[in-house]
Amino acid sequence: MSPIHASVALAAMQIVASAEGADRRTRLMERSLTLRAAMTAQGFDLIGISSAIMPVRIGLDGYSRRLTAAVMAEGGIVDLVEHLAVARNACRWRLQVMADDTADDIADFAESVRRARESSADPDWMPRPGRRAGAVSSCRR
Repeated sequence: MSPIHASVALAAMQIVASAEGADRRTRLMERSLTLRAAMTAQGFDLIGISSAIMPVRIGLDGYSRRLTAAVMAEGGIVDLVEHLAVARNACRWRLQVMADDTADDIADFAESVRRARESSADPDWMPRPGRRAGAVSSCRR
């Protein structure tokens, strides 16, 4: 490791161990819970526990691409995970939140997702009684 890399790693560890690091971890968990609640309120199926990285089940390949493009056109940032990384028609987003995100940032993102979903409506994706949002029908291509 070069001296500069060692200095950067040491400085990072000092922040992690400091009161600032504790504050940043607390804010990160708060932001994570806020984003998870906003996405769940819109009917999205989030996988796993609350953390800085949130996988969100989207579903059908074509719809997932349209929805991702629409969110990005609204100014949101989402990473789409597609086949081969996941099964066909089991696409998901990988969302990431930061301690420096504000409540307004999260609300703006959730609103951009809402508008994008409205503009990309796909009746095969929309939640129906007894079916999770993003669930994939076994008879689909």
